[in-house]
Amino acid sequence: MSQNSIVSLPPAYPSPGMAVLPVTADPNATVQTDAPCRKCGYNLRGLMYGGRCPECGSPVGLSTIGDLLRYSDPNWLLMLVRGISFILWGILVALIVGLVGGVLFRTQAAQHWVQIVASLLGLYGAWLLTEPDPSGLGEAQYAIARKLVRVALMVGLGGSVLQAMGATPGVPREIGFGLGIVAIGAAAFGVVGEFAKFVYLGKLAQRIPHDQLAQRARVLCWGYGLTMGASVLIGGIVGLLLIGRPAARTSPVFMGIACAVAIVGLAYLVFAVMTFFFYIRMRRTLLEQVELARQVWGQATARAADQRTPATTGLAARQSSDPLRPGR
Repeated sequence: MSQNSIVSLPPAYPSPGMAVLPVTADPNATVQTDAPCRKCGYNLRGLMYGGRCPECGSPVGLSTIGDLLRYSDPNWLLMLVRGISFILWGILVALIVGLVGGVLFRTQAAQHWVQIVASLLGLYGAWLLTEPDPSGLGEAQYAIARKLVRVALMVGLGGSVLQAMGATPGVPREIGFGLGIVAIGAAAFGVVGEFAKFVYLGKLAQRIPHDQLAQRARVLCWGYGLTMGASVLIGGIVGLLLIGRPAARTSPVFMGIACAVAIVGLAYLVFAVMTFFFYIRMRRTLLEQVELARQVWGQATARAADQRTPATTGLAARQSSDPLRPGR
């Protein structure tokens, strides 16, 4: 068995309140491969397993036992939980506007601006949720999806602003029409961000590991993503038809599109509700991981203190002195 081998492994998905710290190699042995610190990303190669990271003081052994979330920095996990909380508020506001917006707001522009508030909440939440693991672990699996979420949702938010400006009373029809076309394209790119978000969440679920959450993320990736995309496309067409032409509401073409909007909107509502409860479950599961991580880190810190190994022990044996700093 190599020095980097894990002698014992915890259960795949421990129950809440159950923290398990695997027994790793001899604390006096040195790390023989590149191993990023779970808290700061420093390359721990050449340091003793029983020592501490020279940059942040985290136990070295904790960074050599795998990429499960329960071994991650608890503060990073808590940031993911806060991100999901903001996303939930954004979904709630969007659902309320979608269901009773016609009653609460007199103009279509007012509905758009409230939807922008919901989008801002969702964007901020997604930004927190896609903050990279400080150690850089997982980036090989979902770095592209994580970064795409941020870019696409920002573009989608810009499209929502343009759509609201185009629907504002008094805006010339030609300008409103042009803004509407650009807004549809931006919103469509924003839908790509929703696809990427569920890909990212599915990969996170695998690091728990939680197969049910990973499977649900795959289902919602296509169900929620496709119905949202159809809603954006059809809704954008309806908005373009109505710009400067209120009488178009009674035309046969508009009535046909309105029926399509109702059908797609119902499907989108179903998946939006499913998404809402998925986020609730994901948030609860991540909170469990936060508690497990706090316990594991506490055990690792106590174990490192008991071994009384200086943080710099083994530096002379380092084969590489360059710190490993994952990109964001």
